[in-house]
Amino acid sequence: MTTPLVRIVDDDADARSSSSFFLSMMGLEIKEYESAQRFLDEDDMNRPGCIILDVRMPDMTGMELQVKLNQKNCRLPIIFLSGHGELDMAVHALKRGASDFLQKSAKPERLLAAVKKAVTASMEEFESDSEIDNLRKIYDSLTPREKEVVLGVAKGELNK
Repeated sequence: MTTPLVRIVDDDADARSSSSFFLSMMGLEIKEYESAQRFLDEDDMNRPGCIILDVRMPDMTGMELQVKLNQKNCRLPIIFLSGHGELDMAVHALKRGASDFLQKSAKPERLLAAVKKAVTASMEEFESDSEIDNLRKIYDSLTPREKEVVLGVAKGELNK
């Protein structure tokens, strides 16, 4: 079983370490990135979990990273955490698939609830994908005749 990973992408070292400390005390595994580019270069996006993403960062903003992740078909839930969030920005991020949008001043319990929700969704998707992969491997191991029978049974035909 793969354990989920919470990624924190924020150029503010204090904010990053504060969130990391709190969430790790709640039993979550954390990885910190000080820039969007470093996240893109180093992260294993196939591992379930979520991304806590700052909106305003130099070089590549959180919103720009979200676009890149969407282009890469990355399905990790994103929780935006911003000290400068505006309603339009939040709506735009959520329309592009963000899981949540919180102010950095939000209570830690609110962040934890958003992370738990995102991680649960990611784990469910990961487990579903794993089950589909296993079924696909089993199907691929069948002989052509067995595949023909399976397809017939799936259509409601007899297995003879």
